[in-house]
Amino acid sequence: MMKSLIVAALLATLVPAPPASAAAYTVPRSATASGRGTSEANAEARARYNARVAVLAVGVDCVDWTSQLVVPTERTRQNEWTALVAVDALCVA
Repeated sequence: MMKSLIVAALLATLVPAPPASAAAYTVPRSATASGRGTSEANAEARARYNARVAVLAVGVDCVDWTSQLVVPTERTRQNEWTALVAVDALCVA
């Protein structure tokens, strides 16, 4: 009995849950975040990543991601760039 419980618990953690149906993605979420990097592209990528992390911080699954550069990438110091990016997505309620 104990062995089957352990196997069941192990399988429950290893088998991913099925994704939500398309009808479940109804909550629009957005976030704006900044990023720094050693190039323009790196700063924008980090800002986009930080904004996505902010949206997913509430523990939801999201689709249809879009992003927009809010503040153009600017050089703050030698070899340091900053960017501000906004992201939008549809998430599970």
